[in-house]
Amino acid sequence: MRQFLLVFTFFSFAGWSQPAQQQVQQPIVVQVQMPPTPHRDFLGYLQSLGPLIAALVAVGVGLMQRNLQKQNLKQNLYTLRHGVYRSVAHYWRILIQSSAVPPIPDKQQFFDSISHATFLFGPEVVTFLEDYYAVTEKYCLAFQRFCSEQRLQLPTDALAADFADVEKQLNYFAGPRAVEVFGPYLNLGRDLPWYARLERDL
Repeated sequence: MRQFLLVFTFFSFAGWSQPAQQQVQQPIVVQVQMPPTPHRDFLGYLQSLGPLIAALVAVGVGLMQRNLQKQNLKQNLYTLRHGVYRSVAHYWRILIQSSAVPPIPDKQQFFDSISHATFLFGPEVVTFLEDYYAVTEKYCLAFQRFCSEQRLQLPTDALAADFADVEKQLNYFAGPRAVEVFGPYLNLGRDLPWYARLERDL
C-alpha cells in the first residue's frame, strides 16, 4: 500500500507541474463609434469661414492699393497738364508787360513748359498751342510796327485797326479759347465715381 501511495503522490506532483492546456479564446471584436457631430454656434461658423474672410480682406486691400495708385497717377497727370495751361496765361502776361518784346528766358520757359504737351493732351490742344504761338508772334510784329509808325508820326489808322484785331485774337486765345480747349483735360469732376456724380447731380 505504501508503494501505491508513493506512486500516486509522484504522479500527482508530476501532473501539477505540467502547464494547464489553455483554451482557445474567440477574437475580441472592437467596435469604433464616432462621437456625434457637435452643434455649431456662431463662432464655429466664423472659424470655418476664417480662410475665406482672410482672402476677401487681402483682395480688398489689393483693390484699395490699386485705387490709390490710380488716384496718384491722375493727380500727377493733372499737375503736369495744369502747368501747361498756366504757361499759356503766363506768357500772355509777359507779352503785355514787356510791350510785346518777351525776354529770352521767359520765352524759353514757355517753350519748355509746352514741349511735353504732345504726350499729355490730344491733338486739339497741340493744334491750339501752335495757333497760340503764331498769334503771339503776329501780336509782337503788329505792336512793333504800330509803335514805329507812331514814332515816325505816320498815319496809323489802318495799322491801329490791324493791331487791335491781333490783340483781340490774342486775348481770345489766352482766355476763353484756352479754357474751352483745356477744360475737358482739367475737369476733375469728370473722373468722379458714378455715385459721387449722381450725388452731385441730385
